[in-house]
Amino acid sequence: MFILYFQAMKEQTTMICINVDGTNVFCHISKRTTCSDVINIVIPQQTKCTFVLYESRDGVENIVDFNTRIQKLVRSWGTEKGHYSLV
Repeated sequence: MFILYFQAMKEQTTMICINVDGTNVFCHISKRTTCSDVINIVIPQQTKCTFVLYESRDGVENIVDFNTRIQKLVRSWGTEKGHYSLV
């Protein structure tokens, strides 16, 4: 199972880990970073496919809206964040 890692940075950013095709990709996000921003960070720009980000828990996946702020989503998981992942 994929584990989400967090690390507070002094620039008020958070490091998250996203599973992309079985590879863990780390990126820094701020409180204003949206789902669309994260997809643009981790997927090469020359790719012509459309991608979505899933919030996953216990095998159940929900599509994350493109305008969702990722840091707010992660905070909403609360103490359960170890059971969630972004795929």
